[in-house]
Order: sequence, then C-alpha cells, then structure tokens
Amino acid sequence: MAMQFQRACHDTLLWLISFSLDGSMRTTGASDRLTWRDMPRWLQILAVIAVVNFVVYVIVAGTHGGDAWNGHIQDGRYFVASHGRYTEVSRGFWTYSYYHTIFLWVTHLSAMAALAVYYVYYVYASRYRTV
Repeated sequence: MAMQFQRACHDTLLWLISFSLDGSMRTTGASDRLTWRDMPRWLQILAVIAVVNFVVYVIVAGTHGGDAWNGHIQDGRYFVASHGRYTEVSRGFWTYSYYHTIFLWVTHLSAMAALAVYYVYYVYASRYRTV
C-alpha cells in the first residue's frame, strides 16, 4: 500500500510540474519573462542568501546526522535526526540546528514571497507601460 501511495504522489508531482511549465509557456509572452538582470539588487541578494543558507543547511545536517527539528531531547541528551536515525549531539549544536531550521524557512518563504510580489508587479508594469 505504501508503494502505491508513493507512486501516486510521484505521478501527481510530475503531472503538476509539466502542467505548470506547459501553462506558463503558452500564456506568457516575451515581455512577461523575468530574468536575473531584471530583478532589483535587494531581491538578488535575498535569493542568494536563501540558496547559500539551504546549501549550508544540507551540508551541516548531512555531516552531523540530521537536524534538531526532526530530533528530540530525552533525559538531558540532545538528538538530531534524519530519515529515522538519531544521532546524539551537544546542546549547543542542537540549539544551532534548531534555529537554523527556522531561519531556513524564514529565508525561503521571504524569497519566494518577494519574488512572487515583484513578478506580479513586473508583469503588471510591463503590460500597462505607456510607450
């Protein structure tokens, strides 16, 4: 049963990606495409921070056995977890990992929201620009 669920999710995800890409290719014109150079400097910096933060998060979590968000504290011992495997770590590292996970969500949601708002503004401005 678990395999069927994974298969259904996998098929749905592929369909959603292809549908999203296909729909955007048909409905957007050349003036609607936002490139890296079109974005303001603050948005570029925010995007770079989000990407660098993600890379650091993956490296740190991968080398230390997981993250605190999935781990737990038991009898004064601190554990990080990844894919059901727990690794004991120091209190300082557990605290760092916990807040890094929160910061990861903050940077990614901020970058995605800012990009979406800017893109809507960019498309709106390009469509109604007076020549």
